[in-house]
Amino acid sequence: MNALNQRAEHQLIFCVARRKLDADAVIRLRNLLTQSLDWIYLKELAFDQGLFPLLALHVISHGADLVPAVVIDGLRSELVTNRQGNLHLVRELVRVLSRFKSAGIPALAFKGPVLGQLVYEDIGLRQAGDLDILIRPGDFHRAADVLHELAYKIGLDLTPAQEKARFRFHCEILFRHEDCFSVVDLHWGITPRIFPLTLTSEDFLANRKEIYLGGYPTETFTDEDLVFYLSVNAAKDYFRKLERLTTMAELIRSRSHLSWEAVARKADKARAKRILCLALMLVESLYELPVPSEFADLAASSDLRETAGMIRTNLLTNINVPNQFQAFRWNQRFMPAKDAYLSLMHATFVPTISDWQAFALPDALYPLYYFLRPLRLLTKYVSPR
Repeated sequence: MNALNQRAEHQLIFCVARRKLDADAVIRLRNLLTQSLDWIYLKELAFDQGLFPLLALHVISHGADLVPAVVIDGLRSELVTNRQGNLHLVRELVRVLSRFKSAGIPALAFKGPVLGQLVYEDIGLRQAGDLDILIRPGDFHRAADVLHELAYKIGLDLTPAQEKARFRFHCEILFRHEDCFSVVDLHWGITPRIFPLTLTSEDFLANRKEIYLGGYPTETFTDEDLVFYLSVNAAKDYFRKLERLTTMAELIRSRSHLSWEAVARKADKARAKRILCLALMLVESLYELPVPSEFADLAASSDLRETAGMIRTNLLTNINVPNQFQAFRWNQRFMPAKDAYLSLMHATFVPTISDWQAFALPDALYPLYYFLRPLRLLTKYVSPR
C-alpha cells in the first residue's frame, strides 16, 4: 500500500492495514518504527480508524525489538482486552440469535465479531462495540419483546410519536443490556432514509449464508452482498475510516470465487453502482486489487477519478462529519441526482434526536418538529451579519 501522507504515524497506519504483511511491508514497517513516533497519537488514530488490533498485531509480531517495552506491553494488553470483549459479544450474539430462532424471527448477524470471523478468520482482529442484527420490519416488535425478556431496553427514551418517526426514517435502534456493557443494534433496513437505497432487508434475508461462530450456526450476508454492503457503509461515512476499505480489500483478496456479476446486479438494483465503483477504485489504489471488468467503464470516468483522488488525499485527516450542505455536495459525486436531493431534503427537514432533545414537544405537536429543524440548522450554520 502506498503511503499517502508524509507523517510517519500515518504511513505506519497505511502499512499495517491488512491481515498479513509481505516481506517488503515488514521492511517498511521496521523502518518506520525506527523513527521518532508519537505513540499516544498513533494509538488514538488507530482506534479512531478501527485498525488498532492490526496495528498491535503487526508491531508486536514484526517490530517488538524496535519499540519501547512499555509500548509493547500496552499494545499486548489492549489486544487481549479487545479479544475478550469480542468473545463476550459472540456469547451474547449466540444467546440472542437462539432466542430469535425459537421465536420464529429470521435474523442475519453482520459487522462486529461476525465480520472478524468472515474476513480475518479471527474475531480478535476487529474492533467491535456492539452486535448488529438485521430483521424484517414486520418482526421489529416481536424482536423487541425478545430483547426485553433478555434484559435489554431501548437505549433512547422516546415518546410513541418519536419511536414511530425513528422507525419510518431510520434503519436501526440500540438496545442496551442492564449490565451496561452489551449493546444490540437492531436493524430493519440497510441505510437510513438520509442515505437512500432502493433495497430492503428482504433483499439480504432472502439471500444468506451460514457460518459457525463460537460453534453456533450463524446466518449472515453472502460474500457478494457483503462486498456491496461494505462499499455502502464506507460511503455512508464519506470514506472517513480506513478500516472500511481495509475490510473490503481483505474480503476480496480472500474470495477468488466472488461473482462480480451478482455484486453488480445488487448495486444496479440499489441505484448504487457508482458508490460501489468508487469504493473499488479506492481499494485498487490502496491495496493493488484491480477493479473488476464489470466496473471498468465506470471507473474510467473523470469525475469518479477526481473524487477518488480527493478521498485518498484526505484519508486519516478527514475526521469531521460534514454538515448538511457539504454532505449534499459529496452525495452528488456518487449518487443519482434524485437521490442526492432526496437525501438533502431528509437531512434538512426530518427531525433527529438532537431536535427532540432541544425541544420537548408533546406528541400532539410532533409535526412542528419539521419546521423547527430547518430553523435550528439556520441558527447553527448561518452566521449573523
